[in-house]
Amino acid sequence: MAGNPVRKPLTLTTTQPARVESLQRTPIHSKLAAYVAEVLVDYGDRVKKDQLLVKLKAPEIDADVNQRRALLEQSRAEHAQALAGAKAAESVIITARSKVAQAEAGTARVQADIDRWQSEFTRIQQLATSGSINRQLVDETQQKYRAAEASLKEALAAIDAAKATEAQAQAEASRAAADVDAAKARVRVAEANIAQAEAIQSYLTITAPFDGVVTDRKVDPGHFVQPASSNSVPLLAVTQADKMRVFVAVPEMEAAQVDLGDPVSIDIQSLGGAEVKGKVTRTGFALDPGSRALETIIDLDNRDGRLRPGLYATAKIILAERPGPITLPTAAVVRQEKEAHCYRLVSGKAAKTPIQLGIKVGDDWEVVSGISESDTVILNKAAALKDGQSVEVLKPQAKK
Repeated sequence: MAGNPVRKPLTLTTTQPARVESLQRTPIHSKLAAYVAEVLVDYGDRVKKDQLLVKLKAPEIDADVNQRRALLEQSRAEHAQALAGAKAAESVIITARSKVAQAEAGTARVQADIDRWQSEFTRIQQLATSGSINRQLVDETQQKYRAAEASLKEALAAIDAAKATEAQAQAEASRAAADVDAAKARVRVAEANIAQAEAIQSYLTITAPFDGVVTDRKVDPGHFVQPASSNSVPLLAVTQADKMRVFVAVPEMEAAQVDLGDPVSIDIQSLGGAEVKGKVTRTGFALDPGSRALETIIDLDNRDGRLRPGLYATAKIILAERPGPITLPTAAVVRQEKEAHCYRLVSGKAAKTPIQLGIKVGDDWEVVSGISESDTVILNKAAALKDGQSVEVLKPQAKK
């Protein structure tokens, strides 16, 4: 039988079992060993992010927090005391500096007296030499000059003493500044300790990690709970309900044709065959080594709450669509490794014609190139033909 190739739309799909899961599900464990004081939620309760779920009690943790708060207050008081000491030391320095200045001013005054009495002594001595005055007056003037010199030595000693006092005051101020730094460091340590203690205390209140629904509860008030381990049972489980995720395992032969955004129809048997539309959101990229399948994921909006985690479904993924390609039936196509050909009917003989194939849907092949709609192609038993073979085309029998 021979005829022209047919143009018709082709849609390549894969239909696979699917499972519905929540986008997020978090088992809630305790980080501390403590007693359960209150359980504020139950199965099916809707919760908001950071909503309080469970209160635990551990008096030793509360006592530790109180002790560290007291130590922080003590450290702050010591810091304030050190600051006051530093200010007092600065005041002592100021006083010592004023004494130095005062002693230096006194030295200038004494030096003026020395200059005066030295000059007076020289004048009196000259007058005594000429016989104008008696020797006693010379002696008295010389004593006053020596007394002025002695006063200068005393003033210089006072300056040295004042400077020594200033140096001591500066040393005390440096030590007081070091005490301030040490007290400030102790405050920081105390603040870090209280932050650590309060962080541990915060684990006594367990909150919701996100908006969702409580889907499991294994704890009651009075229970003693232990920190999470590999075999521990969660206290609660919170599941996100406004979005669901559908998982589909696409076989290896079709995996390469799965693309993000491919349309998907999901048939959910338990909902009376309700069909939900979606698109491929993401894939696992790598094939599972055991099943040789590609994990394909469809995220669905579930604000109406009709989808529930654990439902089974059937997913139909549209892998490729062709609006109107040239097609040939499978019986008209011969494939040899990577090449393909068909036979055109030319002057009563079979003419081998290479063709390039596209997608295959059912019994139809998409022909990308090699033939046109006007060609007459032998439509069956192509594998039994040879190039140049004479062919008799039978007319289809009329239906009775």
